Amino acid sequence: MENDDKAILPETLAAIRDVLGPELDGITVERAVIGLFFTGVKLDNGIAGACATPIKTIPEAVCCPSSAMAMPFPGNKVVVVGAFVPFLRELNRRHQPYLVLEQDPATLKADELPFFRPAEQAAAVVPEADVLLITGTTLINDTLEELLALASPTARVTMVGPTVSLLPDGLLRRGADILGTVRITDPDAFLDILAEGGSGYHFLGRTAQKVVLVRRPAARAAAA
Repeated sequence: MENDDKAILPETLAAIRDVLGPELDGITVERAVIGLFFTGVKLDNGIAGACATPIKTIPEAVCCPSSAMAMPFPGNKVVVVGAFVPFLRELNRRHQPYLVLEQDPATLKADELPFFRPAEQAAAVVPEADVLLITGTTLINDTLEELLALASPTARVTMVGPTVSLLPDGLLRRGADILGTVRITDPDAFLDILAEGGSGYHFLGRTAQKVVLVRRPAARAAAA
């Protein structure tokens, strides 16, 4: 698989321009909200999007795909990038061993600390994963491209969070298999929730829907 450069965002922006063409030049930002957990933007065409606010936030205040396809089977070597609480909780419930790469160990609970590995150990830890679970905020802190490049070609890679794009080409081309994100269904109400410090618990199923995108096995083989 080609993991050529650190260019997921520029590649996605170029894809958006290809899709919209001249129409893009006439689109403006109608409203932007920097919330405690998420940042949201509404365009004047009525479309809205969101990403994680790039500050230390409460890990529980995120979304994740409910599909069991994101969970590993017994015997898999599992690596979680980021203290992504829903995944850690489910792994612990299943008594599934795992390692969690995290920049701030304070985000982990006492019973999770034995699985902690500093983010600086990514080059040693990530290639050993059979299942790699990555929070979308890695796109914000400029580590995602490197993480995807480190992943084994046979690893099953899942990315989750509103920061994960609904335009998945750049992520799929670099090895992601399952993408969990959100589609905003009521932009004004969604931004109001963010302005009030709301999290995924407040907007999911109300002003935004969970979306899970899954790569077809044949497409993975073609990209490898």
